[in-house]
Amino acid sequence: MYRYRLSNDISVEDRNARVEKVIQALGLVKCADTKVGTQLIRGVSGGERRRCSIATQLIRLPPLIFLDEPTSGLDSAASFKIITYINQLAKELGLVVVATIHQPSSETFNLFDKLLLIANGKPMYFGGLNLAPSYFEGIGYPVPQYMNPADFYLSEINVDFHEQEEAVKTINAFSKAWEFSSLRSELFNRLESYLVKAEVNEEDEDERPTLDSDSYPQSFTSQTLILIERSLVNGRRNILAYWIRIAMYGI
Repeated sequence: MYRYRLSNDISVEDRNARVEKVIQALGLVKCADTKVGTQLIRGVSGGERRRCSIATQLIRLPPLIFLDEPTSGLDSAASFKIITYINQLAKELGLVVVATIHQPSSETFNLFDKLLLIANGKPMYFGGLNLAPSYFEGIGYPVPQYMNPADFYLSEINVDFHEQEEAVKTINAFSKAWEFSSLRSELFNRLESYLVKAEVNEEDEDERPTLDSDSYPQSFTSQTLILIERSLVNGRRNILAYWIRIAMYGI
């Protein structure tokens, strides 16, 4: 599928080199020629499948990447290596990575630049990761020594197992503390300045952004042919599943 995500302007050698680099960085060398697998056909492990899904997103190097719990199902060592690679890639190429993460170790947690904590749809904190300890200490919740900060923040704002009245009280307390904090004020001031700059640029015809009608890496015809080829390959590899579908639709 890398042909679907990469432009024909990139040479075959460069495509293959990029694929090999991502495979090595995500620890997929030993299973590079293994089928991903299905419910009927044994393939790669759950952790390797998770890394494969991340690799398919990183191969194109988009300017903005969304990752939904990229380390779920992985051990702490694998999680650290994957987030380290994504972090380095983002800094080298100027990419923006927005990720949700499940129970990160302290080493993995410290690789993030900014932190957003949300409870019941309300922001509890948003800002630099290095500023979070002083912020929580300032509102009366210092991070205990030798405790993973990520575990501490989640334990304080998680109200899933609280009584309804206690949960509402806790959420309101953290929400109001953030609403009247200096960090929030600074954040909104910066956003307003960005909006003003954006409006000024919009008024300038020379700086107005234009949409490229041919922004996809492959043409419509190429995309269709690649997807047909992929479907045929999947059909050949999962003959039983496709025969079941044919029988279902034929009856």
